[in-house]
Amino acid sequence: MNKIANKHWVKAWLALLIVGAMALSGAGAALAADDAGDAGSGPGTAMAPTDSWMQLANGEKQWYAFRDEGDQTSIAVRMQVTPGDRAFFEVLTPEEVNKWANGETFDPVGAGTKNADLGDDLYWTGSFVSSGTYYVVVTSRNLGDSEYTLSINGDDVSFPTAQVTSPPAAPDATSAEMAQTQPAAAPAMDMQEQMAMMTGSSADTALAPVGDTMQIEPGQKQWYAFYDGGDGNSIQIRADAQPSSGLTFQVLTPDELRLWQEGLSYDPVGRGTENADLNADLFWTGSFVKGGTYYVVVEPSGLNAGPTTYSLTVTGEDVSFQAN
Repeated sequence: MNKIANKHWVKAWLALLIVGAMALSGAGAALAADDAGDAGSGPGTAMAPTDSWMQLANGEKQWYAFRDEGDQTSIAVRMQVTPGDRAFFEVLTPEEVNKWANGETFDPVGAGTKNADLGDDLYWTGSFVSSGTYYVVVTSRNLGDSEYTLSINGDDVSFPTAQVTSPPAAPDATSAEMAQTQPAAAPAMDMQEQMAMMTGSSADTALAPVGDTMQIEPGQKQWYAFYDGGDGNSIQIRADAQPSSGLTFQVLTPDELRLWQEGLSYDPVGRGTENADLNADLFWTGSFVKGGTYYVVVEPSGLNAGPTTYSLTVTGEDVSFQAN
């Protein structure tokens, strides 16, 4: 897909998110040294979870960060490990990360335990009453190299870090084969490489709907994200496409995103429809009573054999493009 995105905006947005995450943790100065390390080597370089299998070397730790709005809605963290029992995870609050950064002892707020209903995957669920950036630390049990997948889900969960992955690996090797053939961990990504990940190809790399001119090919999807305060104020979404019949879009709530991520069926809260007063542009208007990050998924309509050029805007009194 040929993307003509506002790279300056993305760079500024990514920088604000990283700075904001460190400020929210209360350990910005103490964590600054982590920024020079490999991706996921500490809270300063914490990653966002992906659907990929991740590689964990014997004795290694990998850090993940997520933001929660502190409204006591349920958060679920799930990890599958192969070979089993070679790794575990813990959940840390900003205060616990402060203690870790200062070399003090601390007790994690949560830890993964085996769940028989999930094939003995490690699982933790809980909630928070204070908004901020929280952390999940995946740790090797020093029993050899392993691979894992990690997911963090919740109504008001978002990810203040750029999505970074190590090379994906299929979880079908025997323990002996893995010990002999485990690929080396990926080097840390620099800022330019991280910005390149912000492509809109998934919810984790969603773009801001600020009217940039884009192109989309048949069979592809383009994701956008916006934050709404949930105060019931009107939101307007408009897509101007050339050709005009070449595009569709859906509006997803956080709950619908989670269903999509789990491979379950869902009904989008809204869809773009042609508006005669707006030169037949696709249009949707609505409102939300719960604060959170919402998504717009743009797809070709299938009526155009070639690429479709379009622009998408989301406007509203309390709409913003980062979760504050």
